Amino acid sequence: MSVARNRAIDERRRMARRLQHEERDDPAAPEPPDPDRSFDPPLEAELAEERLVVREAMTRLPAAQREVIELAYFSGMTQVEIASRTGDPLGTVKTRIRLALQKLRADLGVLRTRDRT
Repeated sequence: MSVARNRAIDERRRMARRLQHEERDDPAAPEPPDPDRSFDPPLEAELAEERLVVREAMTRLPAAQREVIELAYFSGMTQVEIASRTGDPLGTVKTRIRLALQKLRADLGVLRTRDRT
């Protein structure tokens, strides 16, 4: 499952970067519809709830860790690009991402356990 998840994340990042480049070429181009998303109210509700839980967990991260996670996962930037943008050494960026992911994993795991009881 981890391999499939990581490949999906990589593909989404590639698509985001490609769209960013295309938008620069033609800023008036409409956004194409996403064929993988069909309207499913129960799924949409579940995803909305999960987004709220993740946002809450993100607010509990230190600012530097939150910034690198947002740049990596929400802006689709590589670690090298993040280091260049923030002016931090690459090793610092990698450490912040690793620590942030550990904290999120622990925080979200506790929340998941709490939801089951």
